[in-house]
Parts: sequence; C-alpha cells; structure tokens
Amino acid sequence: MSGLADVVGADQVLTDAGVRQGYETDWTGRFHGSCEAVVRPADAQQVAAVLRWAADNGRAVHVQAGNTGLVGGSVPAPGDRPVIILSTTRLRTPAQVIGHSVLAGAGLTLGEVQRLAAAHGLVYGVDLAARDSATIGGTVATNAGGIRVCQYGMTRDQVQGVEAVLMDGTIVRRMSGLAKDNTGFDLAGLLTGSEGTLGVITAVRLKLHDRAPESVVAVFGVDSLAQALEHANAQGAGLQAAEVVDRQAWRAASGPDLGDHPWALLIETDIETAELPDEALVATEGPDRARLWEFRESQSEVAQKLGVKQKVDIAVPLDRLDEFTSAVYASHPCSIFGHVADGSLHVELFDEGEDDVLNTVVALGGAVSAEHGVGRVKTRAVVNDRGAATVAAMKSLKDAWDPDGVLNPGVLFGADA
Repeated sequence: MSGLADVVGADQVLTDAGVRQGYETDWTGRFHGSCEAVVRPADAQQVAAVLRWAADNGRAVHVQAGNTGLVGGSVPAPGDRPVIILSTTRLRTPAQVIGHSVLAGAGLTLGEVQRLAAAHGLVYGVDLAARDSATIGGTVATNAGGIRVCQYGMTRDQVQGVEAVLMDGTIVRRMSGLAKDNTGFDLAGLLTGSEGTLGVITAVRLKLHDRAPESVVAVFGVDSLAQALEHANAQGAGLQAAEVVDRQAWRAASGPDLGDHPWALLIETDIETAELPDEALVATEGPDRARLWEFRESQSEVAQKLGVKQKVDIAVPLDRLDEFTSAVYASHPCSIFGHVADGSLHVELFDEGEDDVLNTVVALGGAVSAEHGVGRVKTRAVVNDRGAATVAAMKSLKDAWDPDGVLNPGVLFGADA
C-alpha cells in the first residue's frame, strides 16, 4: 500500500478493518464485500495514478460514490483478486454555475448542487430522497431517476459534459456544454449509466432549468394506478411529480387517513393550473408541502422497519401498471410505491421472490431496472430483459476499455462474464 500512500497521502489510504467496514457494507445492509484498503483520491490525476498502481499490482478496483445504491453495485463482489475501493467523495472541485449549466466535482452531493442552482434562481432537474448523501458522480454513473423524471427526464438528459479516467490512466474531458456538438462518439452518454465499469467519473457539466412556477402538493386516495395516471395527466404541462404509495406502506408511515382506497396519490403541480379532486389534502406553504412529501420519501426506511428482504426497482408500460401490481400482490407479500407518471415502481418484498417479479416485468414488456441500475443483483435478469446479443455488445465495450476486467468486477455483467 506504500505506493498508494505516495499518490494520495497516507491518511487517505484506509486499511483499518473498523473503518473499512462502512465502505464494505451497502446502505441496506444486505450486501457486503471486502477490500484491502479504501483509497480516496482528490482529483483526476490522483485517480489516474491509483488506477495505474492497481493495474501494475494485480488489484481490482471498486469505484464507490455515496454508497446509497440498492442493487449491490456500491460494494465489491466476491472474486479471485484482492480489491481496493476507490472512493470518489473527495473529488469536490467547487461547483461553478455558467449560464444554465453547472460544472461540479463528482464528490459533491446532489443536495449541494441543488442548493447552488437555487441560489442562482435555477433548478437541477434530478431529485431523490438520498439527495444529501448521494453524490453527483454516483447519480451520473447510475443514470439516477427520482421524483422529477416526468418533468425533466433522467440524469442522462441533464449531462452536458464529463471528465473521466479510463482504466489505463487516460483522462478524457469534454465539458464545453455546447448545444450542438456532433464530433464523434458521445462518451458522456456512454459513461452515464455505466455503473463504474468503463471508467471513473471525476467531474460533470449538468444542465440547469428555469425555476418552475409556484407549486401545490396534494394527497388523496385512488382506487387504481390507471386512475392515478388520469389525475396526473389532468395536470398537463404543470405536473412536477406524481407518486403513489400503497395503503399498507402509507399507513406504516403514519400518513393522513385517506379511507379505504388501496393507493395514496401525491401530486405536485403548478398552483395556477392544478386540477384536483375536492377531497384532496392540499398544501401550498413550504413546510406543509415538505410534511406531505415526507410520507412518500420515508418509504425506503418504512420498508426496512417492516422487514423487507428484497427491494425491486422496475418499470412497466403505463397501460399495464395495474396488471403488474395485481400479479405481484397475488404472489408475494410486499408493499409498493413509486413514480406512477413514468411507470417506475419500487416493490418492497417481504419474501425472496425477486426473480419471479422480474420475470413478470419482462413478460409485460417492462424493464428490470428503472433507475437503480443492474449492480450485482440483476446480472441474470438483464440478459432476459435486453437479450444475450445486446448484453454481449455491451460487454465488448467493457472488454475494449478495461481488457483485464479491473473496474467493478461482478457489476452489470456478473462475476463470471
């Protein structure tokens, strides 16, 4: 490890077992790995030196950001090579707002970028409950979704440029943010969603948006997800978010009584164009809106308390949402919540029926991962979803960029791929 200490400083090479443990276990506590050391470089040049050291010394490198992932991709998979974890949390180049974009180091949190954008009267279009621990680099590497996809799109839609380090230590950088840039391959687009298997994202340029009109948050009960979609669609262009939580999970979060409706629907929409039923519980002031959102954003923690065994993130066609939920409820004890306007649901299973749920998703023409990625959990399911030929094409890119399989082995393609 002395060579690594020469690169990043001895205090940034963490070898104590007690310290390493926090990096070797994911947020859910379901996934574990082991490493020789956690290495925390401060810039792209140090990242490049760490990768070169690893290649020269026969180590695998597991790239870890905020460690908020839910599919096992944030911690090392078992393998036959010693592993170092490369933590990106010190890649904190100060963010800089330029027009309607922001340049940000990969280690800044999503919340920090959101607050900087707000200070300039702008909005960063990605938002999720882990905003103050998830890092920008991690959200780009996993193409994070969240609660504003129906308004702004996925993370990939926000990425205007990227700086990254490839496995051989090459630093690639394209951060101009030009509206038209058709010169060659879109490497930023390729790295977005690659889950750390192609390179280490060290900085990004992200699109910012004009602040949305003043909003209202409303909660009310609905009898089906088709009905929830009708209410979401009624908001037109004013819709900012549409979230559903099933009755069991809503009550477990101590949400307001919505009667015997099987679903709670939370809508955030422009206050001047809102189309809401008379029975809706409506909040217009900031603290009241935040209180209603808390019942939705606490759902991951609620599921943990209820004893969830598997957390399944999927997407199905909008016209088959009720068909999917009926099939899952009939076969498995679970709770369900998610982003109804874009067909993305989170199934919190109290048994170990994930494979069955994912098979149902594929049969309905859905995606086995909507926003969390493949990680270690869905490496078999992604073949059923995308097909062997497509996965082989993706693997050929991995082999070209990382021929020795040093970066994040076991993630996306499986340990034996």
